[in-house]
Amino acid sequence: VQIVSQIITVVVTILLALNGWRYWALVGGSLTTAAITTALTFFFCPWVPGRMRKGTGVRDMLKFGGHLTGFNFINYFSRNADNILIGRYIGADALGLYAKAYQLFMMPISQIRGPLTQVAMPVLCSLKDQPERYVKYYQRLLDILATLTIPLTIYCAIEADFLIRLLLGSQWVAAVSVFRILAIAGLFQAIASTRGLVLISYGFSRRYFYYGAFNAVLCVVSFIVGIPYGIEGVAASYTIANYLFLVPALFYCFSKTPVTVSLFFKTLFLPLLTGTLAGGGVLLFKHVWPSELFIIHGLSLVLFGLLYIGLSFCRQSIRETWNMFLKGVLSGLTKKAVEI
Repeated sequence: VQIVSQIITVVVTILLALNGWRYWALVGGSLTTAAITTALTFFFCPWVPGRMRKGTGVRDMLKFGGHLTGFNFINYFSRNADNILIGRYIGADALGLYAKAYQLFMMPISQIRGPLTQVAMPVLCSLKDQPERYVKYYQRLLDILATLTIPLTIYCAIEADFLIRLLLGSQWVAAVSVFRILAIAGLFQAIASTRGLVLISYGFSRRYFYYGAFNAVLCVVSFIVGIPYGIEGVAASYTIANYLFLVPALFYCFSKTPVTVSLFFKTLFLPLLTGTLAGGGVLLFKHVWPSELFIIHGLSLVLFGLLYIGLSFCRQSIRETWNMFLKGVLSGLTKKAVEI
């Protein structure tokens, strides 16, 4: 459903843009995503709600869901407050640079985090009465997320200028500094977002809402503080606020659960160390061969990947995860072959 809807969205958006729809092509793309996703979902899951009945436990579900809806509502506006403030007080050009840098950085992070958290949520809910298995599964989730996202953010911070020129063109070079700052902010962002999974899986929806409300206020205040210093100031202020709030938020979210703050940082230590060492190797390479040639940047990417993968496979957890992945793929292929 997701893959097909995204492909159709891209095609429709490009066709609308080529036919002179300008920014309305993006609007048309968003509407296409919603329409195709809904249609395909009903096609693969043709369930139609029946008549309402009493005594089914829906009241508790609505109460729980109400807290989640409240969190999402507040979170949406707080996450877009930076765009509102930049557009209002700095200008449209600055907003374009900031928004594009943010979108470019968050797109791969979201594609990694989304599927993993969607799979993890029901599993964590089913394990909440088994603390040891819960902690083990959550730690494995953290390890996978950290292993995939930390090197991505480190590489983006190092090669921000090259990536912006390559993907967007030289007319977007003014977004490089913002892109680099957001990469620093995103080092732990995808991983830290799993604290919400812990709260929801343990049924602490009210606490989840309070956490979201405080985080929203913190974000908006950080944006306001950074506005006088331009888009770089907004990004830097947001980054500082995120790191200041990280540890207190972890203590608050992990309270009355088997997950601990020490476990969180212990799990992140090795991915962060291997990512830092790989990044150091790339910086040394760039210092020895300072060049803007595409082939040099390509070699630095290859070097970073080889260093990071090589160092990562020294960890037992990564070897176990890789073996599990291969077994799953082979099992699926075998099953498909038998069916054919």
